[in-house]
Amino acid sequence: MKSTGAAIVFGTAVLLLTAVAGAQTPTPGYFMIYGNRDGSPIPVRLGQRIEIPLWGATPPEATDSIIFMHNPLSTDDAVIFSRLGGFFQDTLVGLWEDVSFHSPTPDTIPGRTNQSMIGFAYVLEPPDPHEFFYTTGDTVLICTFSLRISMDTTLLGDTLYPFGSGYDWVSGGGNWVNQNMLQYIVPSVSFSPIVISGTSCNYIPGDTNGDGVANGIDVVFGVNYFKGWPPPPRTCPMCPQRHPFYAAGDVNGNCSYNGIDITFFVNFLKSSVMPYLLFCPACPPAE
Repeated sequence: MKSTGAAIVFGTAVLLLTAVAGAQTPTPGYFMIYGNRDGSPIPVRLGQRIEIPLWGATPPEATDSIIFMHNPLSTDDAVIFSRLGGFFQDTLVGLWEDVSFHSPTPDTIPGRTNQSMIGFAYVLEPPDPHEFFYTTGDTVLICTFSLRISMDTTLLGDTLYPFGSGYDWVSGGGNWVNQNMLQYIVPSVSFSPIVISGTSCNYIPGDTNGDGVANGIDVVFGVNYFKGWPPPPRTCPMCPQRHPFYAAGDVNGNCSYNGIDITFFVNFLKSSVMPYLLFCPACPPAE
């Protein structure tokens, strides 16, 4: 077991924290949830970029604001292809004076990678009461972690548990600090599993020629292709269709690309009734 020291400065107060690698005893009443608040599995697809929400709560009786938090998320390299930071949206923590996501680093467990969110409610005195974080027992959104799922087809159909409590070599394990007591708090943590139910591919429905826009030029491109011209530039080899599968051209969503899609696309461009182009449900766009 290793320990590291970290000094946290709030105005004139200095708190020295000792972060210990290994199990830490949770502080009663404080907790975090990565994923769905009810713990239910998150449906994802191979290659998909996903947003994992992080929820937090303080005890019903606690009225002492959290003013520092370090929330490290460890992920399984066999399931998570890349860690892409995250977002704070309109969350209370997003209003803090200093919030960020650390770059991914190897976790203490081989085959896993950690990425941390870290935040300081205020750096200089005085603190802003509008940014105080105490939830009186409610579960509120802190941020979301952005990740991309592996393209490994052997993972299809499985319920997986790729998330866990991480450890950052600079900031240690997960910990919060409250304002008045400057107390070191370790929230209990739970994680949703994921279910990989299909595949995804990076394309825009209708963008058959791959220029980033779906319009009439793609109709002309498709007509020429069926007359013997070169095929669309993008295929989706991991999708469960006959290959090559030009998913962007399948605008009627029946999981094949043929002349019927050309007719569907023309009707779409002529009609104000059809709100959007379709896509194959078994091969959705990655974004």
